[in-house]
Amino acid sequence: MENWTPAHFEAKGTIQTQNGPVSYLAISEDHVFYDETGAPEATIFSYSYFRADAPQADRPVLFVYNGGPGSSCVWMHTGMMGPWRMKYEDAVHPPVNPPYEMKENDDWLLDTCDIVMVDPVGTGYARLLKPEKAERYYGPGNDAWAIAEFIEAWLRKYDRRNSPIYLAGESYGTIRTPLLVQELMCGPTGAAGKMRGIPVKGVLLLGTVLDIGATPLPVPREPMDLYTEAAVAWYHKPEGKKPLRGHLEDAWKFGTGKYLTSLYLKNSLSAQERQELAETLTYFTDVDAAYFKEHDYRITLDEFSHQVGKSRGFDVGLYDGRYTMPHTERTELLDPVIDDPAMGAYTPSMTAAMETILKKKLNIVLDREYKAIAFKEVNMHWKFEYLVPPRTCLERAARRNPDFRIFLGAGLYDLVTSPGYARALKNQLDVAPEQIVHHEYESGHMPYLGEESFHRLVGDIRAFIR
Repeated sequence: MENWTPAHFEAKGTIQTQNGPVSYLAISEDHVFYDETGAPEATIFSYSYFRADAPQADRPVLFVYNGGPGSSCVWMHTGMMGPWRMKYEDAVHPPVNPPYEMKENDDWLLDTCDIVMVDPVGTGYARLLKPEKAERYYGPGNDAWAIAEFIEAWLRKYDRRNSPIYLAGESYGTIRTPLLVQELMCGPTGAAGKMRGIPVKGVLLLGTVLDIGATPLPVPREPMDLYTEAAVAWYHKPEGKKPLRGHLEDAWKFGTGKYLTSLYLKNSLSAQERQELAETLTYFTDVDAAYFKEHDYRITLDEFSHQVGKSRGFDVGLYDGRYTMPHTERTELLDPVIDDPAMGAYTPSMTAAMETILKKKLNIVLDREYKAIAFKEVNMHWKFEYLVPPRTCLERAARRNPDFRIFLGAGLYDLVTSPGYARALKNQLDVAPEQIVHHEYESGHMPYLGEESFHRLVGDIRAFIR
């Protein structure tokens, strides 16, 4: 490993967008971390997209990553943020078998900001070169430290310390982002042991979950989850219900009102009140009333995914409740990722496109395996311990900087990071309301899947940054 050589590739081109042609310079490269002897021990791999026909000194820069932990940026890269994105005739039924296609990103955000896609250590083309150093990079605080080191070095390398900084994270990336905001400023409580003084102007949290390993929101989960359960049930059986948005407002009102109080009063409720509660839950979820009675009027999102379509012979995707697979009772045999109706559908095309189409267009000549998600090497090493909890990091950032803003983007059909959680978080954060922007999309865990949702989301991000 002592002779390991960092990679660096460049590509230029022009993308035709709805707002006119956008010329770009793409730089794909390693950022290397060295041990105390000067030997390389780990790398982060990044894809930097610069607008070639615009001044760069103070253009906003958006750093983008996915989650996992242990995920590369393949999903955001091929789905929304890159110069090319997946071509799906029907986003809910993408091709499982090759050949796959990408198309020019006709609504690319490069007209608004430069974009840096990030593969954290051990993911994508990034590597942990010395396995004995795993604890230095794998964990919430260490991961934030490593990416902060990368961002600081990137800003110095490309002379961009005068550019407004934005961070966009999806799924676990919404935990990484608040910690990264804290680490980029970095006082005595930071992992770096130095003052960086790099402020972040705004964060984009897509598929938000901040409570893993931290104190949960001080409200029950079931009313939050009912909101997305109602959306998924409506998608598969809208007959006899209001239009989607009105139906969901009714679900939210019932969930945070009658349902919430009924959970507290359970044994005090009359038989008629229990029956009415079960019937109302059935109305919103399409799960049999008897099931709710047998389970104390509570249901997990995983249970819901196997119950909502059971009578019609299908299970729905946790990552996106619009997707289905044939129903099975043998859930103990299912892989939690590839046997999910959504992840099992779009994973083949997105990972293959990254390694073939996009790799060639970016002039990447690299004999390395692309690790879309490194479960064994990265995810299983993670210990959810925080010096400062993610929610607190957001609240501190908003207190320090009145111009700091939070973008909460949620897919209505996301059963992994419930959009009801984002609604509850918005209400619970000790942050001025004007510093929070909240949007919901008729999509799933990846809210950019589907043309209408994609263009709405990109437009909302563009407005947020501008």
